Amino acid sequence: MSGARAGEGSPTHAPTGKLRPGGTFSQSFDLAPRRGTGSTGCSPSQVIGPGLGGAMIAAIGAPAALWVSTAWYGLSLLMLLPLRGYGKVVHDQAQSVRAMVVGGLRIISRSRLAVAVLVVTLAANTLLWPVYQAFMPVFAEESLGLDAAGLGALLTCSGIGGLAGSLVIAGMGDFPYKGGVFVFGTTVWAALWAVFALSRTVSLSFVVMCFIGLTSAAFGVLQTTLLPLTTDPAVHGRALGLQELCIGVMPVATLVLGATAERAGVARTVFCAALLLVCGLGVLALRVPALLTFSGRRTP
Repeated sequence: MSGARAGEGSPTHAPTGKLRPGGTFSQSFDLAPRRGTGSTGCSPSQVIGPGLGGAMIAAIGAPAALWVSTAWYGLSLLMLLPLRGYGKVVHDQAQSVRAMVVGGLRIISRSRLAVAVLVVTLAANTLLWPVYQAFMPVFAEESLGLDAAGLGALLTCSGIGGLAGSLVIAGMGDFPYKGGVFVFGTTVWAALWAVFALSRTVSLSFVVMCFIGLTSAAFGVLQTTLLPLTTDPAVHGRALGLQELCIGVMPVATLVLGATAERAGVARTVFCAALLLVCGLGVLALRVPALLTFSGRRTP
């Protein structure tokens, strides 16, 4: 009922390009505005969904609200049925899953920029995305004294910020220093989570959550924009597959953070996780400074 995370799990728009004389592939670098536009299409559900979900829980109770949510999933499935048969499957040499993963890692490891992007994705989904997915009801009840409707309103603030951030990125076009915006935006996003963890004021928490949603767009949109730009077109599929594996660490991370929060407290756990991510991004910026100036223009 809380809505999906901005940018994660969304299909990446494949780069377009043409073959230049001499066999040089010229790639189109409008991925950021296209990803921003795609994220903008998902953001309204994050604005409406949490508030509507909270209101339903308050009005009809959690069990009935979950049945309504389940019915919406069934309707979504029915709407997807006409898409069966679309697309073309190209059969290559059969490989085991292990061979494909190891091969993908070997190829991607040749690009420090691609590895850096994957490290940021892995760190963010390990340290902070589980907070948004699992810990928000605890913050709402224990730290802010909010009921289900209040929780929905709090998450709606994040959706409003995410929508605004996606619109900003979509309107920037093919902007320079995409890597720097990615790292800086993710760092600010993590720092805001540290502020939110310490907040005990409802109004402040709502404002901070708006800015958390706003800065999350830099991470959510650019993580799947930068990876195709830092890898060869021939390995885009494997690169994005590895990124999905990094995102898939979140359930395990949620268990670890939950166990830690049970001992140390939710607010303290989130604060430390946010600071750890901020420090990690600082180290990454020092170790891979080329990412900060990367604009996605690999050919003149």
